[in-house]
Amino acid sequence: MAENAATEISTVGSRVVYRNRWMTVREDAILRADGAAGIYGVVERPDFVVVIPVEADGSVHLVEQYRYPVGARFWGLPQGACRSAPAGGSGG
Repeated sequence: MAENAATEISTVGSRVVYRNRWMTVREDAILRADGAAGIYGVVERPDFVVVIPVEADGSVHLVEQYRYPVGARFWGLPQGACRSAPAGGSGG
């Protein structure tokens, strides 16, 4: 494998195929090192935070949320979009 994988693929074009306030989906036209053309789908999302609520006894609180794409409810950590990511990755 090459030391610098970024030089193995060049972006030759890009277009936004979908955008809403939660995400942007774009399609990039690419050229591989061997000359083969292709496309990549890229999902861009705003900064977000994930909260890990831990009790003194070590237990962790989860939230149950409905996930539309799979039509089911799942347990997970509280999370959401934010205006900018906190520096250092920890709230202290």
